[in-house]
Amino acid sequence: MSRMTDAIMNAENVSEYSILFNGNMTVDNAVIVWPNFKGGPTDANPAGGKQTFCLVLSEETAARLANDNWNVKVKEIKDEYIRGEKTRTVSFQDWYNLYRDEFENSLIYTEIVVNAGGDNPPQIYKAGEFNGEKIMAPVPKDRWAELDNSMLSNVTVTVHPWKHGRNMKNPEAKKGYLNTLIAKIEPIVSGLGNTYSDYRIVGE
Repeated sequence: MSRMTDAIMNAENVSEYSILFNGNMTVDNAVIVWPNFKGGPTDANPAGGKQTFCLVLSEETAARLANDNWNVKVKEIKDEYIRGEKTRTVSFQDWYNLYRDEFENSLIYTEIVVNAGGDNPPQIYKAGEFNGEKIMAPVPKDRWAELDNSMLSNVTVTVHPWKHGRNMKNPEAKKGYLNTLIAKIEPIVSGLGNTYSDYRIVGE
C-alpha cells in the first residue's frame, strides 16, 4: 500500500472529527497532505505566497462540510501514488454523484489556509516529553517552513470556516482557516540508511 493510500485509510479509520455549533471543527489524529507552510510556489499557484495544507476527511465529515458550503475536493489516487501524476480532481458533490464508483481510491480533502499575517494568527505547538514530563512548545512563525520537511504525528487541528466571497457561483462558499495545530514533529532525515534511521540528531 502506498503512503498516499495509507493516508486515506488512516483518516477513515483513525481521525476523529468534531464540528461545533459555530461551524468550527476539531480533528484529533488528523491526516495532513501537501503541506505548504512555507508558502512556496505550487502548480496551482506558481507565484507562491499562500501558506496552506490539505486536511484529509472521512466521507461522512466531507458530506457535512460540503452541505455547509465548505470547499471540499476529491482526488483520484492510484494504488501506487506517483508525485505529480495527473489524475482527476473534482468537487465532493460531483464525485458523490458521478465518479464514486470510477475512482480507484478517493482522497477526500479540504484546503486549510494558514493565515500567518492575520490579526489573529494561528498557533502551532510541538508536543513531546522532557525528563518524563509531557510538554508543548510554540513553534515560532519563522520556523513554520520547516514543517514542510517534517514528519507530523499525533496531530490535532482546530479550524474555522470563513466565507471568502470570491465564488460568484456560490456566494456562501467557505474555506477553512487554521486556529491551532499541535503535533509531534520530527525532521525527515535522509541518507542515514536503516541502521540509524530512528536516532535523533542533537547539537545542531
